[in-house]
Amino acid sequence: MAMSLTRAFNTDRDLEEQGKWFNDVLGDKSDVNLKVRRMSAEAVVKFQQDMVQQNRYRMKEGKFSEEVANEILIETLAGAVLVDWNGVTDDEGITVPFSVDAARKYLTDLRDFRLLVSALANNMDAYRKGVEADISKN
Repeated sequence: MAMSLTRAFNTDRDLEEQGKWFNDVLGDKSDVNLKVRRMSAEAVVKFQQDMVQQNRYRMKEGKFSEEVANEILIETLAGAVLVDWNGVTDDEGITVPFSVDAARKYLTDLRDFRLLVSALANNMDAYRKGVEADISKN
């Protein structure tokens, strides 16, 4: 079946820049919700470019080590991609308010959380115009 490229690739730039809420990210009724900017949002791209510039002295043979690249990714996710959350608690069940520092700690310590946030931020379909209307039709 043929598909319009405009329909397929026309994303909501405001949603990408401001962030989109992803609800129940740990499964139905988890009540853990994350507000995530798209990786291609201007704010994210600029933040990441700034991080690369600040760390360029750490390059060897024109590239970053895996460790440095991972540090830059974590800083980008914490400082520009993950915008807010709710429903996040610590191990004792105490609510953890969103902050860049709290996000950085979880993104550093919990590899799978980092992978989840990155996957949400890279999911073009989630930011496509009309995606909610498409979902409600199914």
